[in-house]
Amino acid sequence: MVESRGALLRFLAPYCCIDSPIEPSFNSLKSYLRRHGEWADANPEHDVIKHARKHCVTAEQAMHYYSGCGYSNRPDYQAFLDAMGV
Repeated sequence: MVESRGALLRFLAPYCCIDSPIEPSFNSLKSYLRRHGEWADANPEHDVIKHARKHCVTAEQAMHYYSGCGYSNRPDYQAFLDAMGV
């Protein structure tokens, strides 16, 4: 069913922090919040999250995190990000 929609189904190994692209992303977020903690404490949480999403992990960094963990990057990934408004 998945393949009939043009998607690629991959079964992953059990969780391993070394192979998870979310780990370096969270590290970037935590580091950003540490550097800007005073500003983050003085602003509403939704504003801080919105700002951090734009400035913590760029689309290029995200692609490097994924490829560094052994995932392939689709050539149309940037078009996808543009469509999502990221």
